[in-house]
Amino acid sequence: MRKAWKLLKVIHTFCIGHGIHNWLMTDCIPEMNLVPNLLDNVQMIINKLRYRQHELEHEFLRSNEMINNDLLSTINKAGELLDADAASPYINFETLDE
Repeated sequence: MRKAWKLLKVIHTFCIGHGIHNWLMTDCIPEMNLVPNLLDNVQMIINKLRYRQHELEHEFLRSNEMINNDLLSTINKAGELLDADAASPYINFETLDE
C-alpha cells in the first residue's frame, strides 16, 4: 500500500487508533515499572484458564446447583414450620404483640 501511495504521490497518514496503540505499546508501557510484569502475568493466567474452560464451567454449574438445593431445602423447612404453626391449636396471645 505504501508503494502504491508513493507512486500515486498520495501522502500516507496513519490511522489514529493504530498510532495511539503503537505509541502506548512501544514507548509508554515498557517504560512503566510494574505494567509489563502485570501484563505478562495476566497473559499467563489467560493462557492457563483458556485450556481449563470446561472444568470452570462444570464447577460453576455444580456450585449453582448446590446453592439452589440449599435454597430449596431452606424454603421447604420454612414451609414445614408454617404448616406446623397453622395446624397448632394453641395460640399464645402474649407473644402476638411482639
